[in-house]
Amino acid sequence: MTARPRLEFLRTALEQTPQYAVGIDPLPSESDFPAGGVEGRYHITYFGAAQPGTHSFTLRPGTSYRAEIIDTWNMTVTELPGTYEGEFTLTLPGRPYIAVRLRAVDDRNE
Repeated sequence: MTARPRLEFLRTALEQTPQYAVGIDPLPSESDFPAGGVEGRYHITYFGAAQPGTHSFTLRPGTSYRAEIIDTWNMTVTELPGTYEGEFTLTLPGRPYIAVRLRAVDDRNE
């Protein structure tokens, strides 16, 4: 497979950034994994070649988020059931090239 389909997949994922976000700004991360988004509204963490089975997040209390696992290699997006708030741990697939996207619940349909 050429890189073109993966680049198109990533472009589509980035185009799903909420409309108020002019881009993805770097966000503080409690781990060595890069994070970006819009503080308190949109958060994306990329795990690169690492293969964690879980990852803990600490986000602003009072805002509920929907979580999605983005598999950049297999080009899939899987929404996790339920919502998450404050401090929580997500179970990850334990494969490389995974990202987690968290969107404030009221931003889901923007």
